[in-house]
Amino acid sequence: MNADATTPTGSRRSRAWVPFALIVPLLFALVVLGLVSGLGAIDHAPIHVTIDGEPWIAGLDLAALPPAHKVLVACLLAVALLAALVIVPVALLVAVTAIVLVLVAAIGLPLVAVVSLLALVLSPLLLIGWLLWRALHPASPTMRA
Repeated sequence: MNADATTPTGSRRSRAWVPFALIVPLLFALVVLGLVSGLGAIDHAPIHVTIDGEPWIAGLDLAALPPAHKVLVACLLAVALLAALVIVPVALLVAVTAIVLVLVAAIGLPLVAVVSLLALVLSPLLLIGWLLWRALHPASPTMRA
Protein backbone atom coordinates (compact mmCIF):
# COMPACT_ATOMS: atom_id res chain seq x y z
CA MET A 1 0.00 0.00 0.00
CA ASN A 2 1.28 3.44 -0.88
CA ALA A 3 2.22 5.55 2.17
CA ASP A 4 1.32 8.76 0.34
CA ALA A 5 -2.20 7.53 -0.27
CA THR A 6 -2.88 7.14 3.45
CA THR A 7 -1.20 10.39 4.47
CA PRO A 8 -3.60 13.35 4.51
CA THR A 9 -2.56 16.15 2.19
CA GLY A 10 -2.63 18.68 5.02
CA SER A 11 0.18 17.00 6.96
CA ARG A 12 2.64 17.29 4.08
CA ARG A 13 1.85 20.95 3.62
CA SER A 14 2.11 21.70 7.31
CA ARG A 15 5.78 20.71 7.31
CA ALA A 16 6.65 23.23 4.58
CA TRP A 17 7.42 25.96 7.15
CA VAL A 18 10.14 23.89 8.88
CA PRO A 19 13.00 24.87 6.53
CA PHE A 20 11.88 28.49 6.72
CA ALA A 21 11.83 28.33 10.53
CA LEU A 22 15.37 26.94 10.52
CA ILE A 23 16.81 29.33 7.94
CA VAL A 24 15.46 32.62 9.33
CA PRO A 25 17.18 32.39 12.76
CA LEU A 26 20.41 31.35 11.05
CA LEU A 27 20.22 34.36 8.72
CA PHE A 28 19.40 36.59 11.68
CA ALA A 29 22.47 35.31 13.56
CA LEU A 30 24.66 35.89 10.49
CA VAL A 31 23.36 39.44 10.13
CA VAL A 32 24.04 40.13 13.82
CA LEU A 33 27.57 38.70 13.57
CA GLY A 34 28.24 40.79 10.47
CA LEU A 35 26.95 43.92 12.17
CA VAL A 36 29.01 43.26 15.31
CA SER A 37 32.16 42.80 13.28
CA GLY A 38 31.27 45.88 11.26
CA LEU A 39 30.79 47.93 14.42
CA GLY A 40 34.25 46.87 15.56
CA ALA A 41 35.80 47.94 12.27
CA ILE A 42 34.32 51.43 12.01
CA ASP A 43 36.36 54.57 12.42
CA HIS A 44 36.89 55.85 15.94
CA ALA A 45 35.49 59.26 15.09
CA PRO A 46 32.66 60.24 17.45
CA ILE A 47 29.20 60.88 16.01
CA HIS A 48 27.43 64.21 16.52
CA VAL A 49 23.77 64.54 15.51
CA THR A 50 22.19 68.00 15.38
CA ILE A 51 18.58 68.59 14.33
CA ASP A 52 17.40 72.17 13.76
CA GLY A 53 20.40 73.53 15.62
CA GLU A 54 19.67 71.43 18.72
CA PRO A 55 22.23 68.73 19.53
CA TRP A 56 20.59 65.32 19.97
CA ILE A 57 23.66 63.09 20.15
CA ALA A 58 27.08 64.46 21.04
CA GLY A 59 30.26 62.41 20.99
CA LEU A 60 28.84 58.90 20.44
CA ASP A 61 31.68 56.53 19.63
CA LEU A 62 30.32 53.19 18.41
CA ALA A 63 33.76 51.61 18.16
CA ALA A 64 34.45 52.32 21.83
CA LEU A 65 31.31 50.54 23.04
CA PRO A 66 31.72 47.40 25.16
CA PRO A 67 31.16 44.09 23.32
CA ALA A 68 27.74 43.51 24.93
CA HIS A 69 26.56 46.92 23.75
CA LYS A 70 27.84 46.21 20.24
CA VAL A 71 25.82 42.99 20.17
CA LEU A 72 22.74 44.87 21.38
CA VAL A 73 23.17 47.56 18.69
CA ALA A 74 23.68 44.85 16.07
CA CYS A 75 20.51 43.03 17.22
CA LEU A 76 18.53 46.27 17.05
CA LEU A 77 19.83 46.97 13.55
CA ALA A 78 18.99 43.41 12.45
CA VAL A 79 15.46 43.69 13.85
CA ALA A 80 15.07 47.03 12.05
CA LEU A 81 16.20 45.40 8.79
CA LEU A 82 13.77 42.50 9.25
CA ALA A 83 10.95 44.93 10.03
CA ALA A 84 11.80 46.87 6.87
CA LEU A 85 11.61 43.61 4.90
CA VAL A 86 8.01 43.24 6.05
CA ILE A 87 6.87 46.87 6.12
CA VAL A 88 8.11 47.92 2.67
CA PRO A 89 6.26 45.22 0.66
CA VAL A 90 3.08 45.76 2.70
CA ALA A 91 3.28 49.52 2.10
CA LEU A 92 3.79 48.95 -1.63
CA LEU A 93 0.85 46.54 -1.71
CA VAL A 94 -1.39 49.07 0.03
CA ALA A 95 -0.29 51.83 -2.35
CA VAL A 96 -0.86 49.72 -5.47
CA THR A 97 -4.26 48.60 -4.16
CA ALA A 98 -5.25 52.21 -3.53
CA ILE A 99 -4.16 53.21 -7.03
CA VAL A 100 -6.14 50.35 -8.59
CA LEU A 101 -9.24 51.27 -6.59
CA VAL A 102 -8.95 54.90 -7.65
CA LEU A 103 -8.55 53.89 -11.30
CA VAL A 104 -11.55 51.58 -11.10
CA ALA A 105 -13.61 54.32 -9.46
CA ALA A 106 -12.42 57.00 -11.91
CA ILE A 107 -12.77 54.95 -15.10
CA GLY A 108 -15.09 52.04 -14.34
CA LEU A 109 -17.94 53.85 -12.64
CA PRO A 110 -18.38 56.47 -15.39
CA LEU A 111 -18.33 53.68 -17.98
CA VAL A 112 -21.04 51.81 -16.07
CA ALA A 113 -23.09 55.01 -15.91
CA VAL A 114 -22.72 55.64 -19.66
CA VAL A 115 -23.62 52.04 -20.58
CA SER A 116 -26.64 52.13 -18.25
CA LEU A 117 -27.81 55.41 -19.75
CA LEU A 118 -27.39 54.08 -23.30
CA ALA A 119 -29.31 50.91 -22.40
CA LEU A 120 -32.12 53.01 -20.96
CA VAL A 121 -32.26 55.37 -23.96
CA LEU A 122 -32.02 52.57 -26.54
CA SER A 123 -34.39 50.17 -24.74
CA PRO A 124 -37.38 50.93 -27.06
CA LEU A 125 -35.23 50.14 -30.11
CA LEU A 126 -33.93 46.99 -28.46
CA LEU A 127 -37.49 45.90 -27.64
CA ILE A 128 -38.64 46.49 -31.24
CA GLY A 129 -35.64 44.56 -32.54
CA TRP A 130 -36.34 41.64 -30.20
CA LEU A 131 -40.02 41.57 -31.21
CA LEU A 132 -39.06 41.54 -34.91
CA TRP A 133 -36.63 38.71 -34.29
CA ARG A 134 -39.30 36.68 -32.50
CA ALA A 135 -41.79 37.36 -35.33
CA LEU A 136 -39.37 36.37 -38.10
CA HIS A 137 -37.87 33.36 -36.28
CA PRO A 138 -40.61 31.55 -34.41
CA ALA A 139 -39.55 29.05 -31.78
CA SER A 140 -39.31 25.38 -32.78
CA PRO A 141 -42.18 23.06 -31.80
CA THR A 142 -40.01 21.29 -29.22
CA MET A 143 -39.33 24.60 -27.49
CA ARG A 144 -43.04 25.36 -27.01
CA ALA A 145 -44.51 23.77 -23.94
